[in-house]
Amino acid sequence: MSMRAASSSSSRPTRSGWPALTEYFPAGLTQPEAFNYVKPEIAKNCPTYPDNIKVGLKIDPKFWLDNQAAVLERFNSWILA
Repeated sequence: MSMRAASSSSSRPTRSGWPALTEYFPAGLTQPEAFNYVKPEIAKNCPTYPDNIKVGLKIDPKFWLDNQAAVLERFNSWILA
């Protein structure tokens, strides 16, 4: 996808652009109204589909800010064991 198409689709959803790409790769759409241009059977597989957002993993940025070094060290110890 060209930068122009990506820029256009991120500012206002249309039938082309990111909504069209979900037919091939169910990526998360960043604007809820973009789902108006996606087939329902495909939309439900997107991570940002409203029903999926409700049950998705919530990431706590403060936790990672406070604990990233310790978690990374623990992970490296595990992976190298």
